[in-house]
Amino acid sequence: MFVSLELITITFYLLTSFQRARLLSLEAGVKYLILGALSTAFTVFGIALIFGTAGTTSFAVLPALAKNFSDQPLFVLGLLMLLAGLGFKIAAFPFQIWAPDVYQGAPTPTTAFLAIGSKAAASCCCCGLFRGGAGRGDHWNKLLILISGITILYGNLCAIPQRNLKRLLGYSSISHAGYLLLGVPP
Repeated sequence: MFVSLELITITFYLLTSFQRARLLSLEAGVKYLILGALSTAFTVFGIALIFGTAGTTSFAVLPALAKNFSDQPLFVLGLLMLLAGLGFKIAAFPFQIWAPDVYQGAPTPTTAFLAIGSKAAASCCCCGLFRGGAGRGDHWNKLLILISGITILYGNLCAIPQRNLKRLLGYSSISHAGYLLLGVPP
């Protein structure tokens, strides 16, 4: 999961800063690279904590073991860090800061691809992790519903005053990330 998600993200870094003559494109690429590296760190540390606690990261085995580790703080912290890393890739609320600026600076085909590709890959990972049962429990469902609701509100309310079409697409993409997250809780 991690390798495939990062291979997609690396191509997005390159595509975002593809137009080297445009300063806005380079700025968007650097911003996306720095914040993406931070999100990757959260994802790696989350995976490491989950593996250190449960002894596996298999989506097939983890749901059965999650019942035993749901009260251990390192396992919960690992799931939270993994959710934060995936939340960045999806552009869910509090991790959505990068989306409007990167969408505005990226070339137009890249903006369209970025609006779809990163969300599709990360939402599949979220569904595999949380619908599979690793984040089982009423508190995880409430957290995901709260994040998705705030993401929908933030994206829609910030899109209202926009005059730049790419920034509008960025905020619309944020709100669509919230709609994607609504389908994650079982």
